[in-house]
Amino acid sequence: MKDKSTLIVILPAVAAGILFIFLFAILKVYILTALVISIIVLIVFAIILFKPSKNKNTKINTNLRIDVKSNLENSKIYLKRLNQLVLRLENKNMTQRLKIIISDMDRIIKLVSENPLKYKRANKYLNYYPETTIKILEQYDKIEDNRLKGSEAVNFMGKVEDLILQIKNAYERGLNDLYSDDILDSSVELKVLESDLNSQIGDFKSDFNL
Repeated sequence: MKDKSTLIVILPAVAAGILFIFLFAILKVYILTALVISIIVLIVFAIILFKPSKNKNTKINTNLRIDVKSNLENSKIYLKRLNQLVLRLENKNMTQRLKIIISDMDRIIKLVSENPLKYKRANKYLNYYPETTIKILEQYDKIEDNRLKGSEAVNFMGKVEDLILQIKNAYERGLNDLYSDDILDSSVELKVLESDLNSQIGDFKSDFNL
């Protein structure tokens, strides 16, 4: 690889040198004119040789699409499980919030399918947040089914309802951010929201051993 790179550097210079000698020594072209022509040929030759390989870029994009497609299949499984929870939950406010999360997540999946470069930014909305949402809502559903009314159960359900609201808000803001032109960065406000949400999720899991 090193020898090939060295050859690419040397070839334009050799070609330009030969052309200069031919123009100046054989054709008797004025030295400044011969020099200018040789430099132009050197630049053109170098641009052609150093032009990025289209095939290489195509291969990278193809591999990226394959990886993203595989990861999105897992996200679709989460989406299916969330839809199942909508049918099981009794609390109408919770089901309404969950439907919004599902709708936004579905739109994010479609967006990333069309624009794989957005996957890195969207990852938490396709994996971490839905996985967490499913885990806590399954516990919430068990409490509803068993009609538990103790203080611990009520406290747990109240915190779940607050957390789902925060997750819903994060999805709405995250979706807007992903539709912006800058795929690698997000607003400072959104980063703060995500940081706070991640902290709340961590505290919640710790408090209830999830």
